Formats: sequence, structure tokens, C-alpha cells
Amino acid sequence: MRLPAIALPLTLIVAVLIPPATADQQATGRYIVILRDNADPESTAHRHEDRYGAKADRFYHSVVRGYAANVPEDRVSELRKDPSVLMASKNRRFQAAACPDVDPQCTPTGVRRIAADSTSATGDGVQVAVLDSGIDLDHPDLAANVMGGADCIGPDTGNFDDGLGHGTHVAGTIAAIDNGTGVRGVAPEAKLWAVKILNNAGVGDDVSIMCGLEFVFDNAASIDVANMSLEAPIPNVDDGNCGLDNDDAFHLAICAVVEAGVTIVAAAGNHADDIKDVSPAAYDEVITATALSDWDGAPCGDGPDPTGDFPDDTFAAFSSYASTPGDRAHTIGAPGVDILSTWVNGYAFSDGTSMASPHVAGAAALYLEGNPTASPAQVRGALLESGELLGVNSGGKCTGTIPSHTDPSGLHPEPVVCALGCTLPIEASTPGVIRGNVWYLNNGFDATGNVPTFAYGSPSDRVVVGDWDGDGVESPGVVRGNVWYLNDDFDATGNVPTFAFGRSTDRVVVGDWDGDGVDSPGVVRGNVWYFNNGFDATGDASLAFGRTTDQQIVGNWDGDEDDDIAVRRGNSWFLRVPTAPVTVIFFAYGHSADRAVAGDWDGENP
Repeated sequence: MRLPAIALPLTLIVAVLIPPATADQQATGRYIVILRDNADPESTAHRHEDRYGAKADRFYHSVVRGYAANVPEDRVSELRKDPSVLMASKNRRFQAAACPDVDPQCTPTGVRRIAADSTSATGDGVQVAVLDSGIDLDHPDLAANVMGGADCIGPDTGNFDDGLGHGTHVAGTIAAIDNGTGVRGVAPEAKLWAVKILNNAGVGDDVSIMCGLEFVFDNAASIDVANMSLEAPIPNVDDGNCGLDNDDAFHLAICAVVEAGVTIVAAAGNHADDIKDVSPAAYDEVITATALSDWDGAPCGDGPDPTGDFPDDTFAAFSSYASTPGDRAHTIGAPGVDILSTWVNGYAFSDGTSMASPHVAGAAALYLEGNPTASPAQVRGALLESGELLGVNSGGKCTGTIPSHTDPSGLHPEPVVCALGCTLPIEASTPGVIRGNVWYLNNGFDATGNVPTFAYGSPSDRVVVGDWDGDGVESPGVVRGNVWYLNDDFDATGNVPTFAFGRSTDRVVVGDWDGDGVDSPGVVRGNVWYFNNGFDATGDASLAFGRTTDQQIVGNWDGDEDDDIAVRRGNSWFLRVPTAPVTVIFFAYGHSADRAVAGDWDGENP
């Protein structure tokens, strides 16, 4: 955690009427006076005070040489003419670009970046435990949402008020209420538990943490999510057996809480190290949050970085990372740089994976609102599955092929959490609803409710539509994990063909891949296009030159009067002619900005 850059106290701003200046009370203005050459700021300012009435109170010696002063307005022009003065610049008021003010209410960039303000879910009915330094119980953005808590620092005094600010910041990101003032959280209607396991210096130990986990375990019937924005460097801390092999009581308690049905979200750590050496981030049972830098509350990397250290929509250099397949399977990114949230007696900006973790915890609360029986493993899977993918224009929010986020470090392949789900947009040919694990589909708006049931559907599935069996009729299907389930007849038994080589991150493509005159589905995966006419689970048919960023083009490239598939990549066009084996023609003079035109270019009249 970095200490807050600014704090905005909760104070009443009162207008004070100032009488007009008299002859004895001259109007003054605030100016920055920049001096020429190597003039000494202090001695020059003293001379200027005698000559022009400039009263200096701050001096600059390195980035510029000069001073700040209150100067009588009727003497400024004289001051500017002084041979030692380069300029006298009128002082201006600046404020943070992240939020114009906290009154009226501001939606912080992190909340906007994960689209939490664009979903109808609010976290209603979900309870989140904040295992931290406590929560400011009098804060107007939090008090109404705090259910209670526990004091695990020394003897239980019953006082879980925050004496540091860190826990209050975390709590505000999760569930600051939507009350028209201050800030709003990711899940503004979720309820909070203040579990104080860190002292006023931000320090805790296994004893205090175990006390907090015990409180969560004892209240697991009510608590759905627990956030742990803390870290400790411990080499190879996860033994893969809930701490039983390496005598890790903390890990054992984590497993017990997760087994009781509580989703735990943990910070990855702020030391740019591998999370395998960080507790509790390393534990496979938790969702681990890494820190993304975002400055404008939007994807695509357009936000200016005022620090020069954290480029927009890239992972922060301080963020720890996952290197092993097992750790990457429970790691997800979230905004963690310059995050505005609640603080003790006010508001503050702060950096760290401590700030990323509550964005994920809030997103988990939003998911659980609609899926209250989901297990911690299902919550983790749903967040990872719907997250914003690395190097991809997720949801089509960016221009062309500009990716939503990038990772110059090469250490962060994990998706970034997205409350709405940032994968490809849902396609649907008929209206319907999801109720629990059952999809009800309606082609005729039948008022009797006698509608076909798509019973194998799951709430986390992604809809795909196509003519899967080549009968000329498009029908709905779903992507679940790495398997595509396709259904022409709304078979409630779930006895449906499986498009097994599909993956949840694949992009759907449809075309006449084998030249038989029938369009059939395929997918783009990485740099390879896979095509399937008969639900071939082996995935043998591949258009190997395809890339995910290619633009599909179709035309009669070889003059045989049949349209063939091709792609445009950068400045080159690649054309596929359906011969055996498949041949590829390199149409090198094409440019991505070219517009296709048709004509008799060689005088042969075709």
C-alpha cells in the first residue's frame, strides 16, 4: 500500500463574504515568480518585497528558481518589468482528474473500469467480510452498510473502528453506498463486516488473522465473500494440501472457510515477486488479485499517465505475479493504481494490490447476487471466464484491433475482472430468460408460458448461434469452459452434440470452408482457425495462417466464379483457395486501409 496522495476531509464548506478592499486594504493575488539566471530566490524575494510588496512564503531552487508570493494586484506589472524576473505566473487551482469532486457523488475510475456502474446488479443480499484494519464506522458512505465485526488485535475489545484508514479504503471500493455524495463502490448494496486483524500501523500476525478467519467461519451462514488485502513473504508457502504438509495453520483455516462456502479474495502483493512465495496469495483456494494501472476508467490504453511510471491499461510494475499454471488458474487482474475510495474521516487515493483485491471482491458480490448458491470455485471460474482477455479488444470497446489492456512485462497473462462480462457480446436469435440453471426460450411470445426449455444451460454460459448441423436453420448453443454445446431442438435432456475443440476464448467464424456450398461453424484460436462441418471433435481442419486480429474477406480470388475465404492482415492479403492440399496466395500489395473495388482489370471481360 502507498500512503494516500491526497485526502478529501468531510467538512462543511461555508461561503464567507469578504468586504471590498479599501485604500488601506489593497487587493492581492497569488503568483509564482520565476527568476532569471542564477538569482537567489530568498534574497531576491526580500528585495522584491521592499520594492513591490511581494510577500513570499515558498521558494523553488531546482526545477525552477523563484518563489510563490501574495502580490498587490496594482504592483504586478512593475514586478514583471524587474530585470531579475522571467515571469510572474498567476496561481491556478488544479484538482485530481480521476474525480472532479465527491459532492455530488463520484464514481471512481476503478469502479468504471470493471463496468460495475453499468450493470443492474448491486450486491443486494450479499455480505462481505473485510479482514483488515477495521472500518470507519461513522463514515457516511459506509455506516449504513456495516453489519458488525470483531476486534482481533489483542484482547477483544469489541472496537473494530479503523484507526489507520487502509480497511476503510478497501471497504469503500467494495460497498460504498450509492447515496449521491462521496464515492460509490463496486457493489453499493452489499453489507460489510469489519474484521480487525491489522493494528493501527497496518501490522497483524497469524494469531490475529486466525481470529479473523474464525469469525468468518463462525458466520459463514451469512458471510459470502471475505477480502484479505495483506501479504507476507514466505517461500513456496502452498504445499497443495491445505497446510497439512508444512504446518501452515493459516492455510488450514483458509481451506476450512472456503469449504464452508465463503469466497476469499486476496491481494497478490506489492513487491513484484512470484505469488508462490506470498501468503495468502499463493493458496489455490483463494482468488488472487494483481494490480492493473488505469487512469481514465476505460479500456484501450488511452489514459495519460501523470506519473510516467504506470502506463494506462498495463499491469503495475510493483504487482506480484503468477508464474505456474496452478497459480494462474486462480489469479485475476483489477485496477490498483491511484484508486479513490473512502478513508478515515474522508477520502483518499492509494495504490497497491490491496486496492485491486476489493474490486474483485465486489465483482464476486455482484455475481453472487444473481447466483446465490454458487460455490467459491464456481465464483472464481465465472470471474475468470467473463474477464477481459489480454491483448484482445474485449467486447469491441476499442477502435479496430486495439487491445483492452496489454502486458509489456510478459508476467501477467491473467484476465482483468469485469462485472458485466467482457467476452464477446451475446448473440441470440430468439428471446428467452435464464432462471437458475435453466434457460427458457420463446419463439412466439406465447402468453401461456408454454415455452421450450434449454435445460442444460448454466448461468455462466456464453450464448452462440449458428447452423450447427447444416440443415439451413440457425439454433442456439452455449460455450461452457472448453466445450461448446449445440442444440437444434431444445432437447431438455441435454442430449446435444458437443463441439469439443471449441474454447471459451475462441472467436466464432462461419463460412463454406470446404467448398461444398454450405456454411458451417468454426473458431479462431490464437493464430489458427479451426473449421468443422460435422462436429469433428478432433479439430483437424485448420486454416493455419489465420490470426485473431485478421479481418475476414470473401471473393472470387482465382476466377473460378466461386467465392473463397481470405483474410487481411496489416498490409497483406492472404487468400485461401479450396484445393487439396489447401493453398494460400499472398496478395502482397493490399493495405488494411484499402477499399475493395471490382472491375475488368486485365481486359478479359470477366
